[in-house]
Amino acid sequence: VCVCVCCDCHGVPPSFTWFCCCPVRCMRFLFVWLCCLHSSSFATSLTVTLFACSIMKSIIALALLVPLASAHLCLLSPPQRGGLPKSITEPANQACFLVSGPCGGIAPGPRFVARAGEQYEIVFQKNLDHFNSSLSQFFTMSFFEHPNANPHLLDKFADSATPSLTVYSRNITFPRIPTKSGFIQVEYDAKVPATFYACADIELV
Repeated sequence: VCVCVCCDCHGVPPSFTWFCCCPVRCMRFLFVWLCCLHSSSFATSLTVTLFACSIMKSIIALALLVPLASAHLCLLSPPQRGGLPKSITEPANQACFLVSGPCGGIAPGPRFVARAGEQYEIVFQKNLDHFNSSLSQFFTMSFFEHPNANPHLLDKFADSATPSLTVYSRNITFPRIPTKSGFIQVEYDAKVPATFYACADIELV
């Protein structure tokens, strides 16, 4: 006897399809396969399978929550506060998960020196994609002369269906205001689950 157990992760009671013929529409379900050597052992095996299905759904639910506690935005150039992660080749890098503005609460660090009024290419990575076509989501780059200053908008553009690990480069122009305590802030306003921040400290001469 061969049975496919379709465990609906949305709470619908499990459905059983004999001879392993779950329909394609069940692809959002978790499939657990059960093959019994003797039909007399079917009831016991089915109970074990349902228990395993329940455990696996719990594991999947936890796995889905992990990215919400991981990275989503990495500022590569100029280098972000706190240092760059050791690897940016995998989504959800903890070194870039900052959800409180400004700058995720990271203290200022070494300053990148640039000329006031000059152009610069900002490079950052969408480390984990949160694009939702039903939401108004944006990337915003701003310059602050000092921690209590109002931001100078450098650039802003809408998020799109680009995948995780997409690297963006944007040409900006620094304000014509020399400062020794400035910083750039890049925001990924994903709405859900949060807005993500990354900053780099700048001295304009």
